[in-house]
Amino acid sequence: MRPFVVCLAVLASLTACDGSSSTSATGIGLELSIHKAQWAKRGFHDYAYDYANAGPIGAANVHVTVRADTVESLIDATTGMAPAFPLSVPTIDALFGIADAALGAKHTTVKLEFDSQFGYPTLVSAVDDNPGGPFVARVSNLQPTQ
Repeated sequence: MRPFVVCLAVLASLTACDGSSSTSATGIGLELSIHKAQWAKRGFHDYAYDYANAGPIGAANVHVTVRADTVESLIDATTGMAPAFPLSVPTIDALFGIADAALGAKHTTVKLEFDSQFGYPTLVSAVDDNPGGPFVARVSNLQPTQ
């Protein structure tokens, strides 16, 4: 019974925070799992959000529309038009996968922040000694569209 109560206390403390974050390896893995489960219960598969990644590879500042868990369209936040060149922008499910992979990478510092309502990552930051630079993705303004 005690482990169940402790687990509930941890869950309550993590989900009670708006925009919760974590940086310890054990804590961040648990927090990722909790928020991934929260996202899985969302009840919608069509949504839109703003995505920003300032990294040297995959740099983007776009409004993303997702239909049936697949990226349907991208609109450049600066121009209001489709991006001039192809971009690879993840769905929220794929962003969870990126975060999970970063946690498993050696010599990588990972920081995650989550939305309190739906559980999706609002920040995925993975910093290592890669000369290509860090991966820092931000998600905001997510709205169900169905």
